[in-house]
Amino acid sequence: MIRRHWPAFTVAAAVLAAGLNLYAQPPAKPAAPPAATPPAPAADVNIKDLVARQAAVEKQYKAFTTNLLGLAQKFEKSDRIEDKDKAKALRKAIELADKEGVDNKFVVLARTLSKAAGDPSISDINSAKGQNDDLIRALREILAILQSDDELARIREEKVWLEKLLADLNNLIRQTSINQSKTDSGRGDPKQLAKDQKKLADAVDKLAGKMGAPKAGDPKSGSGKPGEPKPGEPKPGSGMGEPKPPGSGEPKPPGSSQPKAPGAESVRKAVPDEENASGSLDENKRPKASDELAKAQDELQKARDELEKRLKQLREQELERILANLEARVNKMLQMQKEVLGQTESIFAQIQKSAEKKPVAADFQNAQKQEDKEAEIIGEADKAITLLQNEGSAVAFPAVFEEVRKDMARVKERLHDANVGEDTQSIEKDIIEALTHMRDALKKAQQELGNKPPGPPGDPNNDPQLKKLIDEIAELKMIRQLQVQVNERTKRWGKTGEQAEDLQIKKELKDLGERQEKIETMINNMATKKNQ
Repeated sequence: MIRRHWPAFTVAAAVLAAGLNLYAQPPAKPAAPPAATPPAPAADVNIKDLVARQAAVEKQYKAFTTNLLGLAQKFEKSDRIEDKDKAKALRKAIELADKEGVDNKFVVLARTLSKAAGDPSISDINSAKGQNDDLIRALREILAILQSDDELARIREEKVWLEKLLADLNNLIRQTSINQSKTDSGRGDPKQLAKDQKKLADAVDKLAGKMGAPKAGDPKSGSGKPGEPKPGEPKPGSGMGEPKPPGSGEPKPPGSSQPKAPGAESVRKAVPDEENASGSLDENKRPKASDELAKAQDELQKARDELEKRLKQLREQELERILANLEARVNKMLQMQKEVLGQTESIFAQIQKSAEKKPVAADFQNAQKQEDKEAEIIGEADKAITLLQNEGSAVAFPAVFEEVRKDMARVKERLHDANVGEDTQSIEKDIIEALTHMRDALKKAQQELGNKPPGPPGDPNNDPQLKKLIDEIAELKMIRQLQVQVNERTKRWGKTGEQAEDLQIKKELKDLGERQEKIETMINNMATKKNQ
């Protein structure tokens, strides 16, 4: 199904931006006071390597945009609302690429790098760096469009709407079954049974209207149907908290301005049988009424099957979207954290060259630039944690993410003070390791979701494969990794001796104690299935 391609494109865009950042960076940054120009042959070799890598990334980008256009055209031909939404997002991404002149940016950067390969100068390298940064910025904006949460919000809105309809439908199925039992029993006043059945028939008729099925002879749904609001108007008698049908400002099914729920026609077909049963009961024709109720029950059951099938599809789409979004964010954080680690190591090496081995003003300035980058990583972590908390099925994942975020905050504090030693680097490496485990778990979850065979219609809430974002084994592995980090860091702080009085280390020792308690809580929550 073409919707399977959507997560791949968001991830591909993230990889493209990250790859450009990794490969197209200038090979060396000039030393603070340049004592001597680097040997020309070595620089020439490095830049030639970059030219080749840059050409490979440009080729990837061209293939990516070609596939992007092809997928947009496929989605546009689909009758599915969500596919048309995706097509719009893809078109926006393509339009932004054209507006930003991304193709031309690749050409200009390649030209600059080729020129630098012949006779490199500081000016050429700085020019290439600026062009590269501009290109990465444009690619990240394209990625942001592909990662937009608009579709996820639409999926959730439709789920809420359909779940409400399914709850109403289940009540009507139950009441129809009760009325049939009363009819078959031969007990009860037939006139009262007829009145109760008339109320039930009216309720079924009302639900058919809510689901978008017009009455025979009425205008099509959404074009002024009696008893139904016009698009954009509130439903009569509905509370502010009642779910609205998805579709306001969204593409609608062909020929209607209100969406039609799956099973709507079956519910509409049940109405005459419910009404006929009322008439038969009024005439005390119980066998006939029972047959009519059985027919109504069959139609309502068909509607329930269709609703449950659609809800199952939506849950799968929701998981696909969340997993793709999370993987892209984790990949972005991972790449950024690796860059911060590389710069931290460079600043530390520079400090070690001085006689006093203490940071000077330039070191503080460079470290605080990395502090700003770490703040950006924390911002991405916050978005990921919010997404996980809103999804609700994962126990360990959001909790582990929160602990990794605390490490990021500690790194930020350390960088502010130009504390770039081995302890800081170790924490940064722990963050990278944790993010790598998360990325792998997300990839595996997407593969398993993509390989899941379609099952029969049924309540999606009873499908264990669609209940959880990440399976328990993957979550346990992340908890284990967190415990390993606690143990290793405890050993590391145990060797600090008199440094243990340092305020920063005191804070981090306190963090470790709280983290150990958090691990115990995570395990307990998983054991008691608190999230289910």
